[in-house]
Amino acid sequence: MPLIQGKSRATIANNISAALRPRHVETLTQKQEAFVLAYIKTGNASEAYRQVCNTNASAKTIHEKASRLLAEGKVWARYEILKGKVTDRAVEPQSQRSG
Repeated sequence: MPLIQGKSRATIANNISAALRPRHVETLTQKQEAFVLAYIKTGNASEAYRQVCNTNASAKTIHEKASRLLAEGKVWARYEILKGKVTDRAVEPQSQRSG
């Protein structure tokens, strides 16, 4: 059933959802997101790249590619956001944690 100028309810909901989603999240690929999570977990960009990309490339190549990936604005922005959430969670008193 059309709601607004021939657009379905699902289309409108998707458009609203996309508009509210932060831009850096919308543009990250699955591998970029996985890299950010692995980097937070390991604290080492090269190791994170090695885990996510499952590569046996030389250490120099892995370091260069990991550095390039981390230097991308959207990847770094996502890292900063998630790192902040991890830090906030780490300093939150145990009694305030929800799960």
